[in-house]
Amino acid sequence: MGTMQQLPLRYMSLGDKLYDDIGDRPEIKKPYPSFDNTVAYALRPLPQYDGAYDQFPHVGASRYDSLQITVTRRISKGLSVLAAHTWSKALTDSDSALEGDYATVQDVYNTKLEKSVASYNYPHVFKLTWIYDLPFGKGRQFLNQGGVVNALLGNWTLTGIHNYTSGNPLSIYTDIDTSTTLFNGGIRGDVVPGAPLKKDAGGLAYGDGTPYLNPAAFKSPPTTPGGVPLRLGYSARYVDGLRGEMRSSEDFGVLKRFPLKKEGVNIEFRADFFNFLNRAGRGDPSTDLDDAAFGKITGPAYSTPRTVQFELRINY
Repeated sequence: MGTMQQLPLRYMSLGDKLYDDIGDRPEIKKPYPSFDNTVAYALRPLPQYDGAYDQFPHVGASRYDSLQITVTRRISKGLSVLAAHTWSKALTDSDSALEGDYATVQDVYNTKLEKSVASYNYPHVFKLTWIYDLPFGKGRQFLNQGGVVNALLGNWTLTGIHNYTSGNPLSIYTDIDTSTTLFNGGIRGDVVPGAPLKKDAGGLAYGDGTPYLNPAAFKSPPTTPGGVPLRLGYSARYVDGLRGEMRSSEDFGVLKRFPLKKEGVNIEFRADFFNFLNRAGRGDPSTDLDDAAFGKITGPAYSTPRTVQFELRINY
């Protein structure tokens, strides 16, 4: 259903009466004489339409603050380094314009309740890139000679790219069905004040999963016997400070140049190792309060396994 059709929250007090046929509730006026549906459908803003959407509405706000540090060491004794660290915080009530229909909003009439850290907010992002020409062979610091020694040990270059990032922000949600009552984007869970959010058991246990979140720190909002929520969830869209595992990756390269007799011409052989350490890491825990595995990590993070790529080219 379009979120322009969300039921105003004042009608949540009707509880299971929202499921009743409008003809069985004479105290509730029909929106028009021929209307024939449930009380919930009758109380929608546009009961004559099944769905209504406001695509790309002129609403939403965001704020981004950061401290960005870059350190550069240009080529010195064969070594060049570029390191960058970003410490940031992004706050928003809508992560993109594509969420113009507010598909995940609890209350479209009060979008300020959606303000939280952004889904793309990673407080710490560190990147390091380096290139090192090994100091061996002709024209280098050690074994400065030609011939076989230079052919074997000279003109080698190592490269590396390192990326280390904070984990994904987590959202606590429920499976409470509002598709025929509130017609909103669903109901989030509650965060219990004072309870520790994490219960990290370490490692990764397939099958039953590894505990990561503390189940006692979260709960679902109360519902009627028929499953109608009595209120919205209290937790933020993404809970500040609650994140999955940090992400790490390292790529390395090895390059060897073979000079030819003709000046300025050489053959270059290169081997690149992507995800060199073959890191998988732990995936994010289940954050569905109605999932039996809530709070547990049941699999590795998605990552490309170690990949090796070879290249051979002639430079002239």
